[in-house]
Amino acid sequence: MLFRRSFLHLTAAGAALLAAGRTLALAQQRTVRIATEGAYAPWNFTGPGRQLLGFEIDLANDLCRRMNARCTIVAQDWDGIIPGLAAGRYDAIVASMNVTDQQLEYNCS
Repeated sequence: MLFRRSFLHLTAAGAALLAAGRTLALAQQRTVRIATEGAYAPWNFTGPGRQLLGFEIDLANDLCRRMNARCTIVAQDWDGIIPGLAAGRYDAIVASMNVTDQQLEYNCS
């Protein structure tokens, strides 16, 4: 019984250390690259000075703040947004889209 309790405590302590290590690794991780189209107002559009604006830009910035992550948001032409993700040019897409047969052809996992 004593062995089982000690093992459980060590397992819990090990899990806590792993979680702390992951959190530290995430904080030191590279910048998260996010793509959007920049031409679908009011969701995402290019404003004065080529600044990306809109609801989806605000959402992406809020998610980055909540994750305590550094993020860059880039504009990508719509026709290349999924191929760019599949090619690793960015880490995520924040842009409204409908599922089409063409989009189902890409395996972005």
